[in-house]
Amino acid sequence: MSSKNIKSKEYNELNQLREEIDKIDRQILALLNKRGQIASRVGHIKNSQGLAIYVPSREEEVLSRLKEENQGPFSQDIVEKLFHLIIEESKKIQIETIQNNSQP
Repeated sequence: MSSKNIKSKEYNELNQLREEIDKIDRQILALLNKRGQIASRVGHIKNSQGLAIYVPSREEEVLSRLKEENQGPFSQDIVEKLFHLIIEESKKIQIETIQNNSQP
């Protein structure tokens, strides 16, 4: 086998791996949007029941569970940062839902 064939084989593998990553990215995006839709419904229910948007114990529970379930290769710190951002944005969606529903 020549070195040219090896490079071509590696290049093909690289393209296949990139296609897999692109597919996973689309799945992550779809799941994030689904999470956002659910967060909106949660906001509506919290509002109708007079519940607080931010419940620190719930956030701590979620982050702790996710870090415990993390099997890598992402570090616990990165998992916590990513999901903290997702939770923050979900709270914003809940607030927007409440504001939009309370307008005449």
